[in-house]
Amino acid sequence: MVNASIARNSTPLPRDRFVKVTELLFAKSWLQTRHSAVEELGFTCVSDESFDLAVDLLTRFHFFSLQDAQSQISALAINSVAQLGLTPANAIFVCLSDPKRVNSSQTVLNWIKNSLAGVDDWDKSHFHTSVGEAAYDLQEGETLVFADDFVGTGHTLEEKSKYVRKVLAARGIANYRFCLLALAVMQAATGPIQQCVGTHQVIGHMLQRGITDHYTGSSLVQATQAMKDAELMLSPKYRGKTWESFGYKASETLYAIDATSTPDNVFPLFWWRQLANGSSRQTVLVRA
Repeated sequence: MVNASIARNSTPLPRDRFVKVTELLFAKSWLQTRHSAVEELGFTCVSDESFDLAVDLLTRFHFFSLQDAQSQISALAINSVAQLGLTPANAIFVCLSDPKRVNSSQTVLNWIKNSLAGVDDWDKSHFHTSVGEAAYDLQEGETLVFADDFVGTGHTLEEKSKYVRKVLAARGIANYRFCLLALAVMQAATGPIQQCVGTHQVIGHMLQRGITDHYTGSSLVQATQAMKDAELMLSPKYRGKTWESFGYKASETLYAIDATSTPDNVFPLFWWRQLANGSSRQTVLVRA
């Protein structure tokens, strides 16, 4: 149940915005613990068009609890064994993200390992956090499965697969296969993914861009401008970091997993903490 006395800013929201915020909180339970941040969007977005766009994007947002994410990724792992013909004798899994930094890819790999622990003879030797280690562990005729919770542009997959191919060539290994297992993938990344792994993919959700793939005609023009206007309220730099308009490489992503770092592919409006005037704000999502 949403608390009727939503925490107020020093200046209360206009009644129509307050009503829309309340309706959004009732509709999306995951936002209820973030009610103050949702309401603050009503102050961050100066124009009605920007505020209404923010509400619409949150309405269509793909947000997963940790339990849901783990359950779905575990199911994908089980399915991948049958769908891709994986066995402990012919396959290894590896994190797609950088192993030097704590990231959700490592969590995903652990979920996959646990889900396969009771299947055949899968053990910890089949799961690598480092692409470099996996490249030297893969043998002739085997399959390397890149695993992550989310693929935004496919650029990381391109880089990692290119590196592994180079290592395998140097090792004299020519017969191998690359696969991808991911909870969610941006539809705009399907081209690079296809080039890297072909049809060997096990994907839970295919996501469209929040604005470009949803609106058309004059509505698209208006929504694009509304987001640009909202982004003008954000500081261009914070603690030495910057953000990209509409998310990394203009991904326009509407995706996050609870209690994990939000991908920078997501619209900065929902996770950038500092305003253009230098003040900080509560954000709906957190990017560590």
